[in-house]
Amino acid sequence: DAFAIRRAGFAVVTGELGLRGRLDLGRVAPALDGAFGEAGVGLGLEVTRYDADDLDATELVTARFGLGLYLGCGQGEALLWYDHRRDDLAGGLAAWRAAGFIGRAGLTGAWSLTPRWAIAAEVQAGSAWVTTLAVRRRGGAR
Repeated sequence: DAFAIRRAGFAVVTGELGLRGRLDLGRVAPALDGAFGEAGVGLGLEVTRYDADDLDATELVTARFGLGLYLGCGQGEALLWYDHRRDDLAGGLAAWRAAGFIGRAGLTGAWSLTPRWAIAAEVQAGSAWVTTLAVRRRGGAR
């Protein structure tokens, strides 16, 4: 809500650019057929403007990696992942004896019900637990 942010005395704008890819691990070793790895890296800039006309700029380095399995005959997949971002709803995991926070971890799954419809679920663990259940529809020309 933009009004609530203005009342708080600041506004935040974030820009990011990143690359993300997936490798079918069966290409690396036949014993790993049906498994995949994902990785992503990126850079960003976050600018906070305060009502007192002061600006703070913070650079971001983003990183994400995960290991997953294809389920059934291409009907679904499950992915266990770690994301180094700490500024979303789940936040970051406490670093215990070290100061600060590390990123968050999660498990994501999807299953196709028909060629156009699928269900998906996700659990994220950070400083908070976030769960998501979704119904997906694939659009486009057939």
